[in-house]
Amino acid sequence: MACGCLLLLLAFRPAWPRRQAGLLIAVAVLGIAVSFYLLGSARLVRDTGARPTTAWGLSIGSIPMLAWFPPWTAHPSGALLVVAGLIAIVAVAATALAFSLSFASLRRITPTEFAVTSTLEPALAAVAAAVFLGVTLRAPQYVGGVLTMIAVLLLAPVDPGAR
Repeated sequence: MACGCLLLLLAFRPAWPRRQAGLLIAVAVLGIAVSFYLLGSARLVRDTGARPTTAWGLSIGSIPMLAWFPPWTAHPSGALLVVAGLIAIVAVAATALAFSLSFASLRRITPTEFAVTSTLEPALAAVAAAVFLGVTLRAPQYVGGVLTMIAVLLLAPVDPGAR
């Protein structure tokens, strides 16, 4: 699955060998973070609920982003009220809703099922971008999508009632 997601997210670049070490470190850090998100969040949801888990997770996750890209350094173009509204809708409402629904699903499915189905997200996002936004995908991205879907099918239980 990791190979499929990596191919989906990264397009092949000729400078691959030069960036290999940095890419491997980034993938390792991302893997640790995603593992905690997918497997560790089940206990948090069970103990506190989906909405508080989402609120705390997004709040804590925003701290590094504030340091890395402070909002006061942004130079938006367009009417300030429109830009603020779009940011509120996309960055806050859509993100919080998506994470809340993901965490709420942990009350109905196991963390392993949650992790497996979550790996479809990059593939589905690529398909949606191609269909709705006219984004042209390249061969490695198609291969990544196919590998991701094959991995999900291989990991899915044969009997839907088996857990």
